[in-house]
Amino acid sequence: MVPAKVLSMTLIIILSLFVVAQSEVGYWTYCNTQGPLPPARYSHTAINDRINNRMIIYGGYSAVHQYSYGDIWALSGDNLTWTQLYANNDGPFTISAHAAMYDEINEAMVVFGGLVDGSLSNDVWILDLNTMMWENVPHSGDWPSPRMCLYATYGPGDHQMLIFGGR
Repeated sequence: MVPAKVLSMTLIIILSLFVVAQSEVGYWTYCNTQGPLPPARYSHTAINDRINNRMIIYGGYSAVHQYSYGDIWALSGDNLTWTQLYANNDGPFTISAHAAMYDEINEAMVVFGGLVDGSLSNDVWILDLNTMMWENVPHSGDWPSPRMCLYATYGPGDHQMLIFGGR
């Protein structure tokens, strides 16, 4: 078990990696953030909302409190300020160990699988980042089995979510 003191520092330390050119050495720098901090967590996802210049984190698990989160937070790339975001309808309530990606065509976060309310899931949820409305995608055809601890990325050429792994 990770000590609570270590967990409480998880989101206070925000780092940026700068890689100038392939021939040069990259370096990390600390970023001082503003605003209320999201509670410490792990097994959450983070996406880069390039259009609005912000990082969005969603869900995750608290070892200290022994529960999953269903909250959404944004860190502005302009001023490094945290803001809690609120959906305008019901989506997956609590979720951890899921995968997420940013759909820049629709300005949305796409979420797949994970532990939802304590059960393995293979649901796909889309959060429109302009309207903050969740939509559950109906299952059809070949569909991945329920899984957690997987990874996803966006395939922009054919506008698809690519997932790998999981259990």
